[in-house]
Amino acid sequence: MTHEETLTGLIEKLKRNREKVPLDVLKTKYAAAYNQLCDSIKAELKYIALQFPPWLTGRKIRQDYIDEIIELFNRLYQEGGYSKKLGRAAFKDMDPAAAIRIAKEIAANFETEVEQLVSSKSCLYATQPCWTTDNPETPKIYNDLLRMFWDDKLQGWREPEPGETEPAILIFLNKGEKKE
Repeated sequence: MTHEETLTGLIEKLKRNREKVPLDVLKTKYAAAYNQLCDSIKAELKYIALQFPPWLTGRKIRQDYIDEIIELFNRLYQEGGYSKKLGRAAFKDMDPAAAIRIAKEIAANFETEVEQLVSSKSCLYATQPCWTTDNPETPKIYNDLLRMFWDDKLQGWREPEPGETEPAILIFLNKGEKKE
């Protein structure tokens, strides 16, 4: 069973419970079961909305960028008013299709934001041979967030090869960042 199917079943169960039992009774006499049901709905919504972009899943992200990604998601969630939108769809309207659509919208917007963040962390990887006056090497393209190099042949990011991560100056082009 998918998370969407599970969420649909949980919201339908919530709807049946509210049709048969007054809300104040659900919140008092059946509080434990009712709260567990509501928590399960929230957990399924969270799972659907917090999908990490598939192209980034399994990659080793630099730890110092994790807080930036979390902050990015929190800002997106707050500015989009998603808490109220999800709450209204799942708990007021009890519309699983709308709740799933909103959760997937959050995930899609998050992926776009993460793509922009990853792009902003691409830089030139200039090692000592790049600074020689006789026949200098061209700096490599590196992504500081992914800790990977761009490979023109593959048309994608690749892991560093043995000995390739020598001391370098990282020259960021997007925001004027510079790291050593």
